[in-house]
Amino acid sequence: MANPALGYTISEENIEESISTSSVETTRTETLCQWIDSLQSPWPHGALEACSDTTLSMSPGPLTVFAFDISPSKRDGSLVMGQLLPDGRIGIAVLETYHSQVSIDELKMAASIKEWCNLYFPRIVCFDKYTTASIATRLENSGVRIQDVSGAAFYTACSDFHEALSNNRLVHSGQELLVQHMNNCAAKTNDSAWRIVRRKSAGPVDIAIGLAMVVNQLSQPVSEAKVYS
Repeated sequence: MANPALGYTISEENIEESISTSSVETTRTETLCQWIDSLQSPWPHGALEACSDTTLSMSPGPLTVFAFDISPSKRDGSLVMGQLLPDGRIGIAVLETYHSQVSIDELKMAASIKEWCNLYFPRIVCFDKYTTASIATRLENSGVRIQDVSGAAFYTACSDFHEALSNNRLVHSGQELLVQHMNNCAAKTNDSAWRIVRRKSAGPVDIAIGLAMVVNQLSQPVSEAKVYS
């Protein structure tokens, strides 16, 4: 049904060659006539599903990092978290999303993030200075430790995120919005790196951007307190 011209203008050999030389996304759309979220997804096929665990539970205590971001329209935003789990993997989740018909109230968003910080006590809260600097300033003034992850640092964050996802060092509970934003992602590449890009993505990606930031921070070597005598 997906190839009604089979046996007339195309052969099984043609289809076999197309599948062997095309990406999974291209094969699904061009050969199987299936709808996918993004033709330019940077994630390995099936990697997100492989990292899903509906029994995942995260609570205050372990090393935790937050990140927040807003969409270019300023109507949607999100707060995400990453936590270093006992088995060495990084648990990721969406804590809260924000929406407005006109523009997000940044004061209320900052107050909400602060409330979550008072609950989980994250080591750091990540942001992009080009999109959320004013919210970050409010958080810093309230005593929250913030970290800018933009520009070249975000290229590194995306690479760390991809590497952790590919090697099953991440785990998530399958939250619908998390999965959707990940599936929306498209990539921009240069000679040596890549990053998630908003403009070419199939929809909102602020959750994915925030997750890249937290995974980057939690992938750094963790120092341990030692007493020398």
